[in-house]
Amino acid sequence: MTDSRGVAGTGSEQFAGQLREQITNDGVNGPEASATAHTPFSRTTATAKPLRHGQRLQHGPSRALR
Repeated sequence: MTDSRGVAGTGSEQFAGQLREQITNDGVNGPEASATAHTPFSRTTATAKPLRHGQRLQHGPSRALR
């Protein structure tokens, strides 16, 4: 998708429904008074391997109670 300034961006399902650009005009059909473009940011912070059938999730080293 491309905004009104000609800047191309990629659409992503995780950002669906979020505001991409907002333009405010000075009156009906008037000149542009202000414009704001929003660029969402995302990155992967952690990944995990899927468990195999019958495998249990481990929560760190096990310690005996004293």
